[in-house]
Amino acid sequence: KKDTNNIITHKEEKKRPKPIQKVGDFSQTRVVSWLGHNVKITTERLADKDLSLVQDENGNKYYDNKIILRIHRSDGSIFLERVFYKSDFSKFIDASADKTTALLGVVFDKVDGDHLIFAASVGSPDKISDEFIPLVLKVSKSGSLSMYRDSQMDTNDGSVPAGANATDEEEEGA
Repeated sequence: KKDTNNIITHKEEKKRPKPIQKVGDFSQTRVVSWLGHNVKITTERLADKDLSLVQDENGNKYYDNKIILRIHRSDGSIFLERVFYKSDFSKFIDASADKTTALLGVVFDKVDGDHLIFAASVGSPDKISDEFIPLVLKVSKSGSLSMYRDSQMDTNDGSVPAGANATDEEEEGA
């Protein structure tokens, strides 16, 4: 016969919220030949504590990022210096995704004639997630910048993405 006076329960442990996380600071420098000269391209991703926090699907909070793009001429002078925030790409992001996505990166892709082509992405800050919006930045020889949503993923056949309109946003460089 079981003794009904012994009641054993397990105390439910309170889950401690994780501290606010970073996607991860990152810096990359490359030297490429463009228009007959070598240019040095540096991209730097930094968590920015002044921006709104973003939250992944598991409730983890992350700092959003800023991306600093610098292009130096062969003589060392700055051709272009620009800081990007997720808000720079807002026209390509659903308003509902604004609180759940972070600016993940801007990286040099290739030289295309008179343009430097960069791949950019906004997506889930969770490192194991593969959800992101692929974007393209084009820098012209005059320093103007255009951006558009990339309709092709991970193809390097040299073609322009279908439906790509480089005049979606034009800005003058520094």
